[in-house]
Amino acid sequence: MKYFGVSPDLLPAVVLHETETDKKYILHRAEPKGIAPWLAKYDVGSLDPSFKSEEPPNSNDGAVKVIVASTFEALVTGSKANVLIEFYAPWCGHCKKFAPVMEKVGHKFASNDAVVIAKMDATANDVLDKRFIVKAYPTLYFYQAKTDKVILYDGDRSEMHLIGFVMKHSGKTVSHKEDL
Repeated sequence: MKYFGVSPDLLPAVVLHETETDKKYILHRAEPKGIAPWLAKYDVGSLDPSFKSEEPPNSNDGAVKVIVASTFEALVTGSKANVLIEFYAPWCGHCKKFAPVMEKVGHKFASNDAVVIAKMDATANDVLDKRFIVKAYPTLYFYQAKTDKVILYDGDRSEMHLIGFVMKHSGKTVSHKEDL
């Protein structure tokens, strides 16, 4: 139930899982008379997949933007900006230690509209774009808007190295170069 995002208060539920695409379809509070029409929608391709997503934040003004599954396409892959995104788990010690570094990197690019520094809780949100493979925390990717390219960051997790990586792949500079 947890894997499919079905909470006990939404039972009974029917779940379809396409294992090749990992798409999930959930009929919450299922009633026998509603199952056949729901399956018919699936058969003709008019049923939207279900996914786990937190609510978007009311305010997203911080140096590190908060992404949730429902805003991922608009704020990352559908954006005209290059995006460095951290997939994290709130309970992860490495993520907690890394958070201040991401904040500093976010502040360096805060005045640059062509670069966004972001984070997403990958335990509370499904990662719907299969180019972003998250197997450990934190996992960092750079989305290059111009080319629609996804680049895994596997370098040193220092502020200086991350800024250099973002600059290299975005072709952009920070607002205070002397701070490097």
